[in-house]
Amino acid sequence: CAEDIEYRNYSLTNLNTVKYLILPSKNAMFACLKACSGSVDVFQERLNHQSQHVEVWAMGADANYLRENLGIKNVRKPKIASTDGIIHAMKENPIQPGDALVFVPDVLPPLTEPEVVPNFLENLKTVGVNPYRIPAYETAVGPSLSEIESEVKMLLDGCISAIAFTSTAESEGLCHIIGKETLRQC
Repeated sequence: CAEDIEYRNYSLTNLNTVKYLILPSKNAMFACLKACSGSVDVFQERLNHQSQHVEVWAMGADANYLRENLGIKNVRKPKIASTDGIIHAMKENPIQPGDALVFVPDVLPPLTEPEVVPNFLENLKTVGVNPYRIPAYETAVGPSLSEIESEVKMLLDGCISAIAFTSTAESEGLCHIIGKETLRQC
């Protein structure tokens, strides 16, 4: 929603009050860039110059992309690419207590927010991080049934033998689009 976008964009205008910027997904990373008017130069100026004290936490290839492609200098990357990996890395290499902006999805009804998000925010508190949840992007059901009619037909006809989901929201979204009974038939 417009208020969330305004809040997301505003959150990056004054980073002097936070110690950490946590981007636990590719969508979070690109939402952060979008909050800087989509400008890599603005993104770099804010994080490498104006607020160079801010540690940016990201996982796996996302952390590499921030460093190598976007030129962000103070990027921290856990050994294990997961939200639990971030918590473990913060415990293993003690960090200074402080506030963090955490860019997470705004999960829209009828989807259910996966427990990983609130659990991650709570776990950050156990390592001395005070998380500020920034609704950075929306997770919604997706296309209508008419838009994926051919794919559903392929599923029903047995032409597709597996579906890989990267989140519980994706599987729940598919259930909402085609219905649980149709999905069970597949």
